[in-house]
Amino acid sequence: MKMMKNLHNPFIELEGTVNVRDLGNYLTTENRVIKPHRLIRGAALNAVTNHDKVMIHDTLNIRRVVDFRTLAEISELPNQKIEGVEDIHIAVMTDLGHGASLEDIIAEVAKAPESNDYLLNINRRLVTDESAQTGYRAFMHDLLATPDTATYWHCAAGKDRTGFAAALVLKTLAVDNKTILRDYLLSNPGRAVENERMMSQILATTSLEPVVAQAIKRGLEVNGAYILNALETMDNTFGSVENYLSEVIGFSKKDIIDFKKIYLK
Repeated sequence: MKMMKNLHNPFIELEGTVNVRDLGNYLTTENRVIKPHRLIRGAALNAVTNHDKVMIHDTLNIRRVVDFRTLAEISELPNQKIEGVEDIHIAVMTDLGHGASLEDIIAEVAKAPESNDYLLNINRRLVTDESAQTGYRAFMHDLLATPDTATYWHCAAGKDRTGFAAALVLKTLAVDNKTILRDYLLSNPGRAVENERMMSQILATTSLEPVVAQAIKRGLEVNGAYILNALETMDNTFGSVENYLSEVIGFSKKDIIDFKKIYLK
């Protein structure tokens, strides 16, 4: 059954980063399957170990790492260099600032601790902002030009900017929204230990009202409403995913067919 085939475990264990997942083996609505070890998403690679580097290059065959973070974020926590792997910077939200810092997370959610509007708005902007459109266009065309090796993409936490990129790839490959939502929500178990560590660090160093602490916890997680809001914005703004792929990503019908040839079996 389709649902059963999309209930496999996509997690890849690395020592120095979290939330690493392979989009391979998801079944599409066209009864095809995404090739494993080709499309891999995760968090930043600033703390990867030598063991991780060998696995990234040799086992996973990753030759390109796409970093969606801002220059400020990269300056704060630059990726480790991995021999034989190209590091490509595509900032999809150029005005996000030091999005990886605890101080900025606290400052944003403290403004409206009972609201999810901040992250809902970020996911809308991933569809409509010019910098996001330019960035995801470059990302998708890079994938189209990479027929033989794996690509790893990430932001800071590997959940919002990375999650939208994964949804965009899955949409292009004709994966249904239920599977896209499930993949998106896997960032919560994928980041659970790291989020607990971050919350402990925040609470140990900062005095917070309980409502603000809960808001920060929510901000470290994903909510299905975020990605569904992005997909709805795509439909409302462009009329359909196909129109978005054509008008924003610049994919022709042939490009979509070629994309599927590369990543589906």
